[in-house]
Amino acid sequence: MKKQHQFNSFSDLIENIFNGVEDLSAGQMGRFPAANIRETAEAFLIDIIVPGRTKEDIKIHQEKDSLVVSSEVKQPNEGETYRRTEFKLSPFKRSFRLPETADREHITASFENGILTISIGKKEEARVQREISID
Repeated sequence: MKKQHQFNSFSDLIENIFNGVEDLSAGQMGRFPAANIRETAEAFLIDIIVPGRTKEDIKIHQEKDSLVVSSEVKQPNEGETYRRTEFKLSPFKRSFRLPETADREHITASFENGILTISIGKKEEARVQREISID
């Protein structure tokens, strides 16, 4: 039986559109990078923190109604000997369900200082409406 969710605010609804309806527990957050989702009048913006990776390490593609962000494990350089390892980069794959108002033809990405930012344009009819004065 599928769990029914109640949304307490518009931001809860937006978050669940992008993340699906499953809540992320603290244990799940360790398996893939954390994301912030913002909304402007023209676009949805997803910021994903991916420290220790380069833009070449990250792959982004669209699968039906989802945007998939993934990265493979970086292997240590052959021939290097480690005396101690306290961190490692794990592979991840994270999906964001695109809302119906997303313009799938206008998706761009940028990468700076370990933060991947994906901009998803909104369809014209979903953009903030302007006020019309009455003469």
